[in-house]
Amino acid sequence: MPFIYVFLACLFLVSCSKPQSSATIEEQVLLKTFSTFVMALKYDEICNGVDGKSRYDFNKKENVTIFGTEQMLAARLGGLWHLRYPDKPVEEGVKALLKIKKNVEQKGEEALELKGCNSAEAQQTAKVLELYSKVDSRVIFSLIDKEIEKQGGKVTSMEEIEAAGKVKK
Repeated sequence: MPFIYVFLACLFLVSCSKPQSSATIEEQVLLKTFSTFVMALKYDEICNGVDGKSRYDFNKKENVTIFGTEQMLAARLGGLWHLRYPDKPVEEGVKALLKIKKNVEQKGEEALELKGCNSAEAQQTAKVLELYSKVDSRVIFSLIDKEIEKQGGKVTSMEEIEAAGKVKK
């Protein structure tokens, strides 16, 4: 499924009319993480029969963990989108991220229908789902930051993201 990640990076970067340079390492890692996260949830729905709406039961620790990771991924990707397009409204970034999510879900569903829930890929996705269900979001993001740096990238600080939207005097 690496082709999906390249596709998603391109989609993320061309979601606005103004062409930009290629994705940074940070963007690539976060998009890949987001894609695997979305795919893991789609696996859970198709192969485990989980209703996506049931994830809003925050009395279950795994739902809180999943929700936290989802929110952090959206925030970080949104921040990077904001850096690329500081003059664009937030709604455009949300639309771009939702479009990516929808495409990953569709490709994931097609792959699971084609290969089945017992395929090697599906079983790997089951392990990813377990990770996102049991490991605290802060740990996940620490691992993401280490991966970005390991690949030679730089982790963008919240200060940098916030500064991109401020009016210069």
